[in-house]
Amino acid sequence: MAVMYGVNYLNRPGKGAFISPSPVGCILHRPENPRFAQSAANFQTATHYPHFLVGKDGEIVQVSDTGQKTTHVGNANAYYIGIEISSIAARPGYEHRQDPNTTRDPLTLAQAESLRRVVDWVSSTHSIPKIGPPSLSEMTNVSGIWHGFCSHADVSLVIASPGDHEEGLTDPEFLTLGIFPSSTRHAESSMTELLRKLDRQELSPADRAKADALDKFLSKLGKKISP
Repeated sequence: MAVMYGVNYLNRPGKGAFISPSPVGCILHRPENPRFAQSAANFQTATHYPHFLVGKDGEIVQVSDTGQKTTHVGNANAYYIGIEISSIAARPGYEHRQDPNTTRDPLTLAQAESLRRVVDWVSSTHSIPKIGPPSLSEMTNVSGIWHGFCSHADVSLVIASPGDHEEGLTDPEFLTLGIFPSSTRHAESSMTELLRKLDRQELSPADRAKADALDKFLSKLGKKISP
């Protein structure tokens, strides 16, 4: 049994062993429901449920043993652990497709810290490297079975499954969590975004955390973005 110490555990039965038999990777989802308690309660009986839920105030609940697959990513359930990260509610008219505002909703500082703890635990417990998000060519090369961290949309580019519309975290947020791309493509786009804010002196505390994470990664390349 694989259960994270010190978090609320709902002990919902899983759906059998992973194919590998260990999980190959982990998917970071953004559900369109800001109500942590409601989401946690729903996951006890819902048809689709992840392994973890992380709320906006930093709450963590483990829904199911990560040694067992759950039902969070359709045809790819047999390969991936699933982490749901509470976001804002979708606007009317976006039923059955993700509201872009959901993925633009920034992680709170408490949420990012708790999510980092879960990511670190999943990585160390299941030997999943903190690499991601993958590019389309990277996902294609591994037939959609990414050995690292990614979003639902990354998987859906190669393996069709319900929820194909779902995006996930932004590239800078992956970096904030200590998840680094295998190439510089995502880091460079994230750096450009943050540099614009630096020029306008618009860095929020959350943006500053992203900049610090980018510095850590880009220092390997002899570059730095923070003044």
